[in-house]
Parts: sequence; C-alpha cells; structure tokens
Amino acid sequence: MAMATTPATRRFTSDEVWQMVRFGLLEQDEPYELIDGELRYVSPQNNAHATAIRELTSALTLAYGPGIRVGVQLPIGGIVDSIPEPDFAVLTAEVANQGRHPHANETLLIIEVSDTSVRRDVRKGAIYATAGAPEFWRIEVPRGIVIVHRGPRPDGTWCESTEVGMLGTLELPGIDQRLNASAFLTT
Repeated sequence: MAMATTPATRRFTSDEVWQMVRFGLLEQDEPYELIDGELRYVSPQNNAHATAIRELTSALTLAYGPGIRVGVQLPIGGIVDSIPEPDFAVLTAEVANQGRHPHANETLLIIEVSDTSVRRDVRKGAIYATAGAPEFWRIEVPRGIVIVHRGPRPDGTWCESTEVGMLGTLELPGIDQRLNASAFLTT
C-alpha cells in the first residue's frame, strides 16, 4: 500500500527572492511578500482598505511635512527571511535617500492597515518588533481602532500596546503633533 506524502515546502531568504527578481523569475511589481520564508501573494485591496490608505497618506504627508518621507507599500530590508511591504513606513529624508530599502529599526513608524489580513498583519507586527521598529500601528478597519505598539523586543513582542478608537488621537513619532483617528478611520 502506497503512503501519501506531504509535499515539502521550500523556504526562501530575502537574498534569494531579490535574486529571483534580478533574474526575471519574479516581476518586481508582482503582488507578493516574503514573510517568515514563505513567498505569499497579496490579494487586491477592497474599498475600505483603499480608503484608509488614501486618507492616511494625505494626513501623514500633511502632518510630517517636507523633512520626513512617507513610504506607501514599499519593502523593508535587512530581515533574513522576510521582505514585508507595510502599508506605510515613515522615514527621515536621510534614511530615505540612502539608495536601499530601509531597515525596520531606521523607521520612525510602520503602519499596517488590516481589513481581511488581521492574522498576517499581527505576524508582521512581530517581525517588525524583532527587527527593532520603534513604533508600529495596526489599523483594524472593521473594528474602527488603531493598535499602537511601542518598545520592540527581540522576541517579537512589544513593551506597550494601546488601542485608540475613532474619537481618539495618535501621537506622531518624531514630531510634536497629534493625528485624529477620525482622519482615516471610517464607519
């Protein structure tokens, strides 16, 4: 009697994925992310997710001004088995102009907008903590909240996590300014 076997999976490193892009095995603009060694396709954004991205792009760009760069859905580098593409990575102009993908610990703030991707974005939050991102916001669109994480730990946890609702305000790291959550959370 033949035994059924489970197909083996192949994990990748970020260097291997960049080589696949260089050699044309993966298109640079294909919707995928490398998370924990697994290359996963990312589904298209629904209306609620796209609206949050659009409104938050405007609010962050206005709040931070010309000295800070707000990267939208661009790769974070320097992680051995992951190439996450957060919805937002806020960087100083100096870091943005280095000619490479910024590392998580070089950001002021990383943000993920979670609508149908809550579990994946929770996992990405742990990756950002391990990589030393100083602050991470996960916006849960269906619940109308922002979960603010500060104080990354090497084990992928955070020293502080706070929930902010639609009527709350968020302190923007790197500048002395607050952002109303209602500027990008919709009901």
